[in-house]
Amino acid sequence: MQHEYRTDSGAMSETFNGRGGNFIIHEIRLHLNSASAAAQDFTIDLDSSIGTAYDVNLVTQDLDTLQDFIPADFLNKHREFLAGDVLGFAWANSESKTWGLEIIWSE
Repeated sequence: MQHEYRTDSGAMSETFNGRGGNFIIHEIRLHLNSASAAAQDFTIDLDSSIGTAYDVNLVTQDLDTLQDFIPADFLNKHREFLAGDVLGFAWANSESKTWGLEIIWSE
């Protein structure tokens, strides 16, 4: 398994596509330096390699009052993606929280 780490204190607008081949997501972890006090959604969207008719929202979670979030849809459930699929991670972060995003994956 491999780990991909991203961190910032601005708005989150990250993408992930493995290394361009098929990939499996084992777990996604998000940590904030302190709990959010703003009602803003963290989202994970699939930009499908098959075409826009197959693009889908995988996760939407309001981070209000949360400091840590592990999407249940990825916890202990391996999700397979095709070469060319791109996962998009977004969060407005109006409070300028420092966030850390960890993606645990394999080819």
